[in-house]
Amino acid sequence: MAYSDFKVGIGVDFLTSNADLQAQLNRYSKNLKVNATVGVDFTKAQVEAKDAAMQIQKILQQAYKNSTGNNLSDKDAQRYTTRYLREYINMTQIASNANNKLVSDMARISKGETWRKWADNNTKAMKKFGTEINECIERVRNLDVAMNKNDMAALEAQFKQIQSNARQTGLLGMAAKDRLTNAWEKFGGWSLATGSLMAVWTKIREIPKNVYDIDTAMTNLYKVTDETSERYNRFLDSAIERSERLGVALDGLITQTSEWAKLGYSLDDAEKLSEYSAIYKNVGEVDDKTAVSDMVTAMKAFNIEASDAIKIIDELNILGNKYAVSSADLGDGLSKSASAMATAGSSMEKTLAMLTGGSEITQSAGEFGNMLKVASMRIRGMKGELEALGEEVDDSVDSISKVQTQILNLTHGGVNIFDAEGNFRDYYDIMEDISKIYDQISSTDQAALMETLFGKQRGNQGAALIQAFQSGQVQKAYQDALNSQGSAKKEQERWLDSIEAKLKQNEAAFQSLSNTILSSNLFKYLVDGGTDFLNILNSMIKNTGILIPLVSGIAIKNVGEHYIVPVSI
Repeated sequence: MAYSDFKVGIGVDFLTSNADLQAQLNRYSKNLKVNATVGVDFTKAQVEAKDAAMQIQKILQQAYKNSTGNNLSDKDAQRYTTRYLREYINMTQIASNANNKLVSDMARISKGETWRKWADNNTKAMKKFGTEINECIERVRNLDVAMNKNDMAALEAQFKQIQSNARQTGLLGMAAKDRLTNAWEKFGGWSLATGSLMAVWTKIREIPKNVYDIDTAMTNLYKVTDETSERYNRFLDSAIERSERLGVALDGLITQTSEWAKLGYSLDDAEKLSEYSAIYKNVGEVDDKTAVSDMVTAMKAFNIEASDAIKIIDELNILGNKYAVSSADLGDGLSKSASAMATAGSSMEKTLAMLTGGSEITQSAGEFGNMLKVASMRIRGMKGELEALGEEVDDSVDSISKVQTQILNLTHGGVNIFDAEGNFRDYYDIMEDISKIYDQISSTDQAALMETLFGKQRGNQGAALIQAFQSGQVQKAYQDALNSQGSAKKEQERWLDSIEAKLKQNEAAFQSLSNTILSSNLFKYLVDGGTDFLNILNSMIKNTGILIPLVSGIAIKNVGEHYIVPVSI
């Protein structure tokens, strides 16, 4: 009979909740610790430990008979009791080690402030989730109660889930009443009388800077494309319309287009891709540069055409909404692992599923992405590449055949990294198979297998991946990724109903207005005029030393943040 069958026969509830069993386990563990202490009665402690072990054996035999109706021989009972005690001690040690890694007071205070700031900026969410949010904040701020890293990770996962729920229900941002209150507190009641006039004046002063930003972005686009003036004009007209529709800055959208063009895409493709990356910027809450880099890494690794690139955003968005990990974090993890995982035969959906399941446990998608990259290289025996990355490697990853033999032996023939035709199997499928038999092998084989698969430094992250497969979370995330079509555009539509989106659309419209009021050509003419005037003025002062007669008839005013032009008085 297998050990796993024995445990099933007794029942998990019995093993975890039986008071008599727990009392004997505590007694056994206590006497083991006494054995290692200098100056105690070693013989007595040894006898008491053996007596406690016998009591545990009897309890397990009785429990097995009560559950199955069958007797368990003393020989089998001794064997299973020894195995169970070893597991119990290992689990106790792991729990003890985790408890020793306490989170510092400073880190807890900082986390509490971050969560409180988020709550203050998302008062709509507070109306529905206020009790849960305040509970998280109070727990992390209560320094009278110690908190280890596992506790903190669980609390962070809980708060991330609240944020995800708020995002799905459209409750991000401030309520209208709170925005008005916030504005009053910032600017004072006097702004009601003079605010409109001051706002108009402030906007007028922004016009030159807006024109400068747009012109700079277009100049960068000229450098990486070769189109006619008419095509550039059509592009700018289209960018103006799309920036207002999407709720992104006009110069930012043009810059994203330039980045795509710089990567070798035609202006037509770059135009469409910039619209997708702009949506990712909004729903994933990332900056322009990250939006492009995350997408292009996935596109290059998984051979995704420009016309299909929206699927990347669909999958990042749906997983960020349904699981305790953000779209931005998943994008970071994907950018670090995509190339290696594609080489290892995994699709983008399977890679994101593993990132999602594992990152929910580790709470660091970026580091988990690095682990997937390294682990997929280890299993393929890529020793030279691993050493180039600075990874610690040993003879166990010298070649694929050696890795195959070790995994076969440690899983007792249960997992082969090659299929029947001798082809390397998908990394996702290999890890899923390992998760199924992992609990059936000895703890010694488990440790050796973990080191072969993940190395000495990444065992915890590897264990998280196996755990995520065993819980079914990876498989669930995979199915969600496969069925994510349309998710990003729906999220974008919900976001467009927010006050934040309306303000950004307003800013985009004003950038367009700025470009219409003060075209870049007129602006350049004014700047050139100011430069010429300053050069003449400088020459006259050097040659004659006369300054006062000139400035008595002419004043120089600053009409922008960067430019000085002559204005007659």
